[in-house]
Amino acid sequence: MVRERNSAQRLAAQRDPTLPPTLQLERGLCRILKPDAEMRKILGCTRNGERPQCPGAGCSLYELIASCTKPLELEIGSGLGRFILARAKNNPDVYFIGLEQEAVRVARIDVAARLVGISNLSLVCAEAMAVLEFCLPACCIGAVYLFFPDPWPKARHEKNRIFQRTFIDQIYRVLQDGGYLHVATDHDQYFSNMKEVMVDEKRFEEAEPLVRTEEELTDFELKFLAKNKRANAASWRKI
Repeated sequence: MVRERNSAQRLAAQRDPTLPPTLQLERGLCRILKPDAEMRKILGCTRNGERPQCPGAGCSLYELIASCTKPLELEIGSGLGRFILARAKNNPDVYFIGLEQEAVRVARIDVAARLVGISNLSLVCAEAMAVLEFCLPACCIGAVYLFFPDPWPKARHEKNRIFQRTFIDQIYRVLQDGGYLHVATDHDQYFSNMKEVMVDEKRFEEAEPLVRTEEELTDFELKFLAKNKRANAASWRKI
């Protein structure tokens, strides 16, 4: 009950008339941006093996990318927003896109960004693989951040993990040449699996892990570090 009340308050806060216009992309987005399995199934039924595409004009995400004059970077799973808010504030010459499936979290980040005047950030409430596969043009992103994704720790659920070969295929497609994939996880076995996926990957080369400031550590990460536990991090560069 308390969580529902808090959620309603955060969503309502987006409509506060005293705040600047919302930074969340809402109008004109393809239906694919909603976690809609049936729509993905329909879009997946293409003829001649062609990959379904974002319709382009009229889609606010497409138009943002097409018109943006700054380098673009993408965070997958923005959570409560601590990393992307700090990163956007500290790098005003870069434009950030945050993907997050939970609408309440998107609302929280959006309001926080507007309260401090961050204007180089847009948020998409969406399922990450749908956006990567259907909505982003090739070679448009300079860096992708994936921090503390759901580890799905039970063996029978490992197939649900985002970091798999199909994910890497899409990351390679959307990254610019020389672009980076930065990851972090507290789950040792998941991290080992990530390394296994990349060990024979000839399209990427391993790079030094991203060094983040304390301000850029995620909320989950801070709780984890407070227990004196170690987080794993790695980075790869598109060749």
